[in-house]
Amino acid sequence: MAEGVKISPELFQEFLEVVAGVDHLPPDKQRQLLASYAEVKYRLRGGSRCPLCRTPVRYVMPVYVIHIDGSERSYPCLCTRCFEGEKGLSSKVVVRLGPTSLVYDREARERFALSLITSAAHD
Repeated sequence: MAEGVKISPELFQEFLEVVAGVDHLPPDKQRQLLASYAEVKYRLRGGSRCPLCRTPVRYVMPVYVIHIDGSERSYPCLCTRCFEGEKGLSSKVVVRLGPTSLVYDREARERFALSLITSAAHD
């Protein structure tokens, strides 16, 4: 973790609000903004390890999956390989990014559609 890096809770909350308002941006810009958010989290808190394979993970984001067989699992983070494996076994994968969720839904064509949901949209 980076030592001496401090950010006020108000500034971080403002950043989260910007991330939550990305619905109007094109998909490429949404992904770029979310990657920036993940990088900020990494610089502030450092990385972790994948709970499945113990590989170092730079971007720590909670992942919730619903498998095709109906079973559900939650992970504090996943490495890229395990994340892609979970997508292959799942009907839905949700990545939480502050007040925003990145949702991968399996479609009838066996592909995933990417959508963003903010917590305000659920209220």
